[in-house]
Amino acid sequence: MAHGRLSIRHDPNVSESGSLKRASSSCMKDVKFTSSDTEKIDLGSKIIFKYPSPTVDFDIGRMVINGRHPEYPNTFLVEDACSFVIYVISGAGKVYVDDETFEVTAQDVIFVPNKTRFAVEGVFEYITFDSPGYYPEQSNEIVFGSALK
Repeated sequence: MAHGRLSIRHDPNVSESGSLKRASSSCMKDVKFTSSDTEKIDLGSKIIFKYPSPTVDFDIGRMVINGRHPEYPNTFLVEDACSFVIYVISGAGKVYVDDETFEVTAQDVIFVPNKTRFAVEGVFEYITFDSPGYYPEQSNEIVFGSALK
């Protein structure tokens, strides 16, 4: 296996020279963040509270769902780089992953691999753990066939 400089296209955590702007987990330091440290991203039916991350290896966020995201029934998101875990903390809804529809309530966990289409629907709140850390350029919205029910 050849060893070289890690370079992830469009990753805001990698400089033009290919060096990481945030530390990898091997040199990560302990740190605490509170809800006041989050970046609020309002997408209408989905509000994201993104916590800062001291590493590019993973990140965490709190999502508040009120409706469907993405909005239209045959529209989905695909994360090219990130796999993630959804941990439902309150409410109820559905998580669509490829051809599966998961009914979710508090304390349920869903694993979503990268390159998998997904959507969420309902009135619920969840924590997401992304690996590697999420960055918007690797996320795509797609239209897929007929709507799932």
